[in-house]
Amino acid sequence: MDAVLSKPLYSFADFRLDPERRLLVHQGENVALHPKSFDLLLALIENRDRVLSKNELLELVWENQFVEENNLAVQISALRKIFE
Repeated sequence: MDAVLSKPLYSFADFRLDPERRLLVHQGENVALHPKSFDLLLALIENRDRVLSKNELLELVWENQFVEENNLAVQISALRKIFE
């Protein structure tokens, strides 16, 4: 029987990110995130040991989809507002 591997929870400042449940929690309260904002935050956290290029982020978040660069800027802006 194969063991089911669960993704780790990530904690930083007063936040907790749960990749399996796709939740960002701040001081016990769920934070509303657009799905792509969540994917972007997760990509940044999972690759926190290196700088990701714009193209890498676009591929990680919008895999095999054509999107304009503005979409990345919009999602980054949304994340900045949450962490202000």
